[in-house]
Amino acid sequence: MVVSEPPDTPTGGRWPAAGLTPLGLSPVGIMRPTERFGYQLLRKTDRLDDRFPRRVGVPVKRPAF
Repeated sequence: MVVSEPPDTPTGGRWPAAGLTPLGLSPVGIMRPTERFGYQLLRKTDRLDDRFPRRVGVPVKRPAF
């Protein structure tokens, strides 16, 4: 999966591995072609945890990370 990263984002701060693991994802790396924007690459490495997807409203009350 490719996720857009805003400018001035510290490396590795937005997508912690502990939060991605239950989603079956792992961080691959960040690509920053310019100073203004970048992309985070996430790879699907495992199955989605059984507790996902969650009911409507639950993600707002209890974010995954």
